[in-house]
Parts: sequence; C-alpha cells; structure tokens
Amino acid sequence: AIPNYKYHDRSEFTRKKNQESKSTMFNPYLTQRGAAAIPNYKYQGKCDSLAYKHFISPMCDSIVSRLPTTLPPNTITLAAFFCDLIPAILVIIYTEGRIGYVDIPSWLCFLAGLGHFVYEILDSCDGKQARRTGSSSAMGMLFDHQCDMMNTFITSITMVAIVRFTPGALAVGVWLLAATMFYYTTLEEYYTGYLYIRVIGPDEANVLFSLLMVYTGFAGTDSWTTELIPGVPMNIVFFVGSVFLSLPVFYGNFKEICASSAYNA
Repeated sequence: AIPNYKYHDRSEFTRKKNQESKSTMFNPYLTQRGAAAIPNYKYQGKCDSLAYKHFISPMCDSIVSRLPTTLPPNTITLAAFFCDLIPAILVIIYTEGRIGYVDIPSWLCFLAGLGHFVYEILDSCDGKQARRTGSSSAMGMLFDHQCDMMNTFITSITMVAIVRFTPGALAVGVWLLAATMFYYTTLEEYYTGYLYIRVIGPDEANVLFSLLMVYTGFAGTDSWTTELIPGVPMNIVFFVGSVFLSLPVFYGNFKEICASSAYNA
C-alpha cells in the first residue's frame, strides 16, 4: 500500500466541480445575492414608444398569434440575434476587415436593413410568446438582455461600414452611443424595479437604422461622404444628430435613477 494515500471518488469530484462552475458561470455579471434573487424576479415594465405602440406591437401580436405554442421564446431571441449577426459577418468578409474604406454593395445594405428590421420585430415577439405560453422567466429575460447587449456592438459594425466611418473616434462613438443607451436603460430598471421605454427611445433608433440601411442600398455608401455644407459630410450629420436625439433619453434615465429610493438608500 502507498503511505498516506487516500482514495477520492472521481464522480463526487466531478459533481462538486460542476456545481462550482454553475455558481460562477455568470460571474462577475451576477453576485451571489443577485443569483439567489433570480427565482423571485417578476418583470415589470411600461412602454410609451410611438414606434412600438402603433407599429411594432400590433405586428408582433399578429405574428405571435400564429406561432405554435411549443416554440420556445429563447429560440425566437436567438433567431433575432442571428438576423443582425449574419449581415455583420458578411460586411467583415466583403470588406476584408477594411471597414469604412470599402463600398458596401446595395444587396448587402438591403440585407442588413431587412435583418435589423426582423431583429426588432422578433425581439418583441419573444416576450409576447413567453407571456402567451406562460414560460416567462428571469433567465429568459437575462438571455434576451445579453443578446441585446452583444447586438449593440454587432449592429454598430454594420452601421459604421455603411456610413463609411473609418476606424477611429467616430466609429467608436457609434458603438458607444448605442451601448450607452442600452446600459442606462438597463441601469434605470435596476434601480427603479421596472423597465421604462420612453416616447422616443431604442425602438425608434432601431427603425431609423433599418431605414438608413435601406436608403443606402438605393443611394450607395458614397452618399454618406457627400458634403451637405463645406467640410461637413452626411455621416458627420448622422452622428451629431444621433447624439442630440439620444440626450433626452439619457436625461430621463438619470432623472429616474437619481429619484429612485434604491439609489438614495
């Protein structure tokens, strides 16, 4: 016999390691307190978005009513994610990574516009399907938010290529603007306990992005470098206009966060 040897049950070791990995797989995104609160989470939200109330929601209601009840909501979420991911991959392949330096063909602009529009629709359908089938869960919402978070970067790649921003501050600014809007909307939900989408917000931005992609399919990506006034091309006007349209959203986020009892506790 080998001195001081102790037999270790390998199956027990594997079981403990699996438990450890499950408890840490979302770290540092979830604290232990947050993970323990997930089973008790109840979604609360309010949406005053004009685009959502008068266009997106009625269309989604019609679509969801025709879906089989066996279709998992997370499958819809994943399908929506790929609607933006595939055009972004094609943009990278077509430009050989030289985003902003190469013209994007019309067919790819149309595909990107269609893909982003379908993403916007399916991103609303998944929640409606979850409520329809009684399968709403905190983990489902977390998965949806994770896909939306990654999509801010993916869509920014496509948009930067279409408006002909070369790598630099303006290209980073497009992504930062989308990511900041998503971050502070989610942060507001964290402090207030409910998700509030304002009259002008992410839904309007997504519809506008889809329309601009389709417009570029007709006008060509070179149209974005055309100077509206001497020294100011269209893509700069697009960026500055996006910043100003986002300011009321950011102001509303900060106002609600600062007024929340959780923030002042």
